[in-house]
Amino acid sequence: MFMHKGNIIRTIGGESIKKAKKTITLTATHGDLTFNSPTQVIMTGKKGGVQYLNNYTPPLPLRVMKLDGPFDENGKKVTILEKEKWYNYKLIQFNRAPKGSEIKNLRWANQYDDNKINTDFPTVRGKKEVSFRIPNKAIVSKFTVYAYFKQPTISVSVSTYVEKHSCNYIDANIIAEYMAKEMNTNIKSSHCDLIKMFNNKYSNTYNLKKKYDYFRKACVLWKSLVKKGAIWDHKIILLDMQNKKNWSCDKKSSKALLYNYDIWSNIHYGFVGKYVGFSEFTLINGAGYAQIGDNNKPLDEWKTWKEYLKNRIEDFGDSDIFGGFDDPSDQQAIKIGFRLFDKHIENIQAKDLLDEIQVTLEKKKPLSVKLCI
Repeated sequence: MFMHKGNIIRTIGGESIKKAKKTITLTATHGDLTFNSPTQVIMTGKKGGVQYLNNYTPPLPLRVMKLDGPFDENGKKVTILEKEKWYNYKLIQFNRAPKGSEIKNLRWANQYDDNKINTDFPTVRGKKEVSFRIPNKAIVSKFTVYAYFKQPTISVSVSTYVEKHSCNYIDANIIAEYMAKEMNTNIKSSHCDLIKMFNNKYSNTYNLKKKYDYFRKACVLWKSLVKKGAIWDHKIILLDMQNKKNWSCDKKSSKALLYNYDIWSNIHYGFVGKYVGFSEFTLINGAGYAQIGDNNKPLDEWKTWKEYLKNRIEDFGDSDIFGGFDDPSDQQAIKIGFRLFDKHIENIQAKDLLDEIQVTLEKKKPLSVKLCI
């Protein structure tokens, strides 16, 4: 009999006493394992008793459940990868606790776009945290990292877009994510509830005096939230996020586009304004009227009436009056907010904002967007 790290001691009479430092395992690979005694077969377990494994259930195969990353050299999680920089990925969840040396079979792989998955990374086998770098010469727009034991699967992976060029502007996707969160949060605020209540009462009241009073209260509260410098005028916050630059860059798009910071609050204005019950007519005219005030000019000193007429005919179907005094790019951004409300209402995503901006650009409408050179 072979006993790993054990001893066999033979005494007079041919008796054998087996001792092992830790465990003894007896296995019959092709037949029965029989214990014979003329008296008794005695098994004693001093601590846990004797276990009979007739109903033994082996543990589930160890699987990776979740990864996290990529993290840059400062430990900050990023949404865009730059070539020639190292990024860290971490394994943060298994389906069960690993036992013994199981972890040594952990493997990593990566993939460029939808090409063949590269599994040739023997030096990182068994590690819970690894780093990857994309070389400059690589032609890739999306980089995916996998961790696995038997075979890589998309369900346990992290995909990140690769910037198509270098610039000093913040990623527009970060700004879009922030604004999507703002829109989803603000429509559930007490401010929105109150304005919506006033607008509902306005719609359901036939008494003209009360009707006017409800509408006035809704407008006063709305103005206090969206006027210049108010809590829903995001320009100061966005300028801080954009390192005092007026533009952010969508580095994921096929054409790297720059977005002016003022586009986002206008989208928010249209979306939330429609949610609380204002008509598109009211919101467009309100923005135009506010523009007159922001420029501190009476009507007879407005740039030229040519500008007014240009704005009025940009979307000929608009039956607005003061809307023509608003910047045409601002108006189009507000209308993006209208369309987002019509399509989604709740749970707006950053991609929804960027997609709707793209639709507006494809229709040749004016927007504060330009190519990043």
